[in-house]
Amino acid sequence: MKKNILAFVSLITIFSLYSEEATTKSGKKVILNPDFTWKFANENSEKNKNPKSGSIVTLTRSEEQDTELKSETGEFSLWFNSKKWNRSGQKSNKVSEFEFENKKRTGYAMVIFEGLEIPMESFPELLVVNARAIDPNASLIDVVDCKINGKPGKFVKYTALFSGMKFIFYSFVASSPKGSIQFTTYTLENRFDLEKEEFEKLLSGLVFP
Repeated sequence: MKKNILAFVSLITIFSLYSEEATTKSGKKVILNPDFTWKFANENSEKNKNPKSGSIVTLTRSEEQDTELKSETGEFSLWFNSKKWNRSGQKSNKVSEFEFENKKRTGYAMVIFEGLEIPMESFPELLVVNARAIDPNASLIDVVDCKINGKPGKFVKYTALFSGMKFIFYSFVASSPKGSIQFTTYTLENRFDLEKEEFEKLLSGLVFP
């Protein structure tokens, strides 16, 4: 099941050579373009909007993160607490660079880096559109501006149903001309509030040169 869940987190499976129509949580039609931009299908005068937050969330690496993993791309490294998280020895998603499972086996995470720049105003909705390949009712819960070790990005929280179980995905996304990163944590909906603090500690280990 974990392998199948991770499959729809991947960015590269959501795009085609042609524009695609999708529906947002609020019921509005949007057109997704192959260059990662999007627009409202029937409301040309309305600007693209994501849920707003009142302040920027800032995370920094802590001393308890004792193990470093360096990306083969050279674009980032990841520090994590080996007492709380296990790195998956065998990846279940071919496009992820790193995957993790906590010691309690109640929370999971994966990191994907793509060499393409994705407009940040489009990024959150693209994650949800991807999830709808598995659950047509997948929906965006919240988007919050944030910084991790000085790197600006967004926290994207969304939900999807899989095999009768509702999951919450909590992702850090960031993009630049060098590429885009998606660091996604996830767990069952009824455990998210219990796992969120440890998810953010794991996310705070993301370091950019």
